[in-house]
Amino acid sequence: VYGRQIAIDLINQKGVEKPLGERFASQARSAEHLLKYHAFDFHHQCKNMRWDRLSILLNDLKNERERMRYFAVDSSGNSSSQQDGAFRTNCIDCLDRTNVVQGLLAKSCLQQQLEEFGILSPGESLEDHQDFSFILRNTWADNGDTVALQYTGTPALKSDYTRTGKRSIAGALQDGYKSSVRYLFNNFRDGFRQDSIDLFLGNYVVDSQEGKRSPLNKRQSWQLAVMPATFLFVLSMLIISLIIPTTEWIWQLIYILFWGGLVFVTIRIALAYGYDLVDAPRLAPEGKSKTL
Repeated sequence: VYGRQIAIDLINQKGVEKPLGERFASQARSAEHLLKYHAFDFHHQCKNMRWDRLSILLNDLKNERERMRYFAVDSSGNSSSQQDGAFRTNCIDCLDRTNVVQGLLAKSCLQQQLEEFGILSPGESLEDHQDFSFILRNTWADNGDTVALQYTGTPALKSDYTRTGKRSIAGALQDGYKSSVRYLFNNFRDGFRQDSIDLFLGNYVVDSQEGKRSPLNKRQSWQLAVMPATFLFVLSMLIISLIIPTTEWIWQLIYILFWGGLVFVTIRIALAYGYDLVDAPRLAPEGKSKTL
């Protein structure tokens, strides 16, 4: 139905993502008659703010993109062009890196279309029309933010590049904040969402013999319940001890060692009782949940 398929793999080719990439590559190469596999380690290629290196990927895919063409009809309603392929871009969640690359491919395809329709003259670029480029970039970025917000609870990462065409330090800092929020949501809010999906999809079936107590009710000791607040308190005291000097350095050292020790202890407790602290799914048996 879709013609030639180009699978673009953007995940890291080392670290925790490497095994997934190897399996992906193995499966893709076993189906070479159906698709073409292209790996591009996004984070490695674009490290040190070298986002201009995305042009390497675009140049590698240029011939395939031009061969795929696009669907178009003339003024009589007759088809003047047919699309015979599609790019299947993947990272881990298919949100952030994927949105950046798909946006660049869409822009390249639009450039080709407008040139062939005679709207852009040879050598003229979309970037020459700043108002149009602004609308195009922000429309694409808004779409990526909406999808990411549904899935992760925050707008998309790397959206500063999608909106402006440039990667900035401010954008990188903003991504750090978004990643922190995603971490908190994933550990302390997403369990209930997963339970809702499992119940809706039938991954969990209500048993009339369960009794009156809901399996969603989580029994947690008060000691564990106050652990997050305790950690924030001792961490705050450690920071205060570090930045506010005392009249005698020995007392400041004692404060730092004391509060630093408590931070270490609370972290150890959190690691030991991590599953009890987080908002883990409760309905589907462990390892059986197939969504989110």
